[in-house]
Amino acid sequence: MNGGDRSPATKYTIDSSDTRNRSSKDTPNMHELGKDPLTWSFVKLLGVHVSRDLVEFGGLPASHAWRFKMSGLWRARLLTKAQCIGVVISTVERADRGET
Repeated sequence: MNGGDRSPATKYTIDSSDTRNRSSKDTPNMHELGKDPLTWSFVKLLGVHVSRDLVEFGGLPASHAWRFKMSGLWRARLLTKAQCIGVVISTVERADRGET
């Protein structure tokens, strides 16, 4: 066997000093932190789309062009970074209040 005389039973033994393998009661989950996992999944998904479709706009400092496809044509809407951050903050705050 490739790895000396380690049997399959001892091959997967977890070292108790390994800090990466903490029990679930040692680390708080998102609900305990007051965060909704579904909302944070949405925020992450929005971040993926923002990073993919938001491009620097050279005409105006600190602004971006949001590219989107409508009726088969690419269109762009000029957004500032503050507007993008505002959308994410608004989504998180509404979720914290329980709004849909």
